[in-house]
Amino acid sequence: MTEEHKRQMGDWVWLPDDNEVFVPAKVLSMQGQNASLEREDGHVLNIRINEALTPLKWSSLQRVVPDMVLLDDLHIPLILHNLRKRFESGKIYTNTRRVV
Repeated sequence: MTEEHKRQMGDWVWLPDDNEVFVPAKVLSMQGQNASLEREDGHVLNIRINEALTPLKWSSLQRVVPDMVLLDDLHIPLILHNLRKRFESGKIYTNTRRVV
């Protein structure tokens, strides 16, 4: 197993962030209302959880899609992440088909 696979294993959540709104973070430990989380950039935070963190599937981060209905989950954090990645790659236009 590679180091990248080891890093991806475990529980991941969307961590609220002042600049990016939400960032992916790996749960290192949780004890009551206290959690130790590692952001995608490797920065470790020890936080007190005031509200539930939205779970995240690591595989969802690997797919950048042109149509939002193709996302694994239609959660605001994943939509924003997809838009950010599309913007960073110069693909600023997207669409959302009818959901119903």
